Amino acid sequence: MLLTHFSLISLSSLLLLGAAFVEVFRSTTNRPIRIRMLFYLASASLFIIALILDHSLYTLGSRPFFIAQYPAAVLMTISFAEMCRIIAGIDNRQFMRLYWGTFLIAAVVWTYCFYVAVSQGEAFQSPAYSMLLFLPIGALCAALFMLAYSLYQRTSIFPVFLFACWRALDKHDDAGKAIFGYFITSIAYVFGSFAPVLARINDSGTEFVYGGFYINILVILACLIVTYFLFVERRVNLAQKLTSILVVMLMTTFVAVVVAFYNEEEDMTVEDAAFFI
Repeated sequence: MLLTHFSLISLSSLLLLGAAFVEVFRSTTNRPIRIRMLFYLASASLFIIALILDHSLYTLGSRPFFIAQYPAAVLMTISFAEMCRIIAGIDNRQFMRLYWGTFLIAAVVWTYCFYVAVSQGEAFQSPAYSMLLFLPIGALCAALFMLAYSLYQRTSIFPVFLFACWRALDKHDDAGKAIFGYFITSIAYVFGSFAPVLARINDSGTEFVYGGFYINILVILACLIVTYFLFVERRVNLAQKLTSILVVMLMTTFVAVVVAFYNEEEDMTVEDAAFFI
């Protein structure tokens, strides 16, 4: 088989990203948010394209595509963090200096580490590449913190109590609901990082690991896109249509991965397992 399980799901996500890009581009309000949303969708598309090429072209050698995933991941997560900052309404001058100063220093250090890893031809499993994940993880944590802080300011309830926090928002507070939606999206991002850890535990069911990781990509897109159209652009009809499509895609994905595509063929198992190593 040319495409792995992961590539099939990534291709579905790429098609959804393309549709979202077109719809966001056509929107006419909230220009700062729209620009950042478009940049995030574009960088996420580059990241998924690199993943598809890295995990599909077995016979051609995938090192260039493996390497390309890292700068794409950095662009994707930083743009997501910046979009969350705008949504959260955090624009304090002192905070902004610290925020961008930290990112600038981290970006310089990251660029140097990336250059060293590539120039020395480090193996895929090398700790050098693992260190490159600190900046994307830091960006996601920054987004999560900013959204949580903004929700607490609005509701006086710690966001760990998700249902209570949602109930505390005014029913006409679209801005607050947008913050809540992106907070859920950030949690989905963090949840996705547990899949490689679970894969290293021998007692974990492979179907559970695969299913949890693959559908998480679409869960992130569902939260991101529907929240944008429902509470930022307020395009309710489109949001409802996207929600229906995403539910069908999630169900189909879970069944396809866990039941239809999963098999015990040695070559296929090796290629799929390589993603988690």
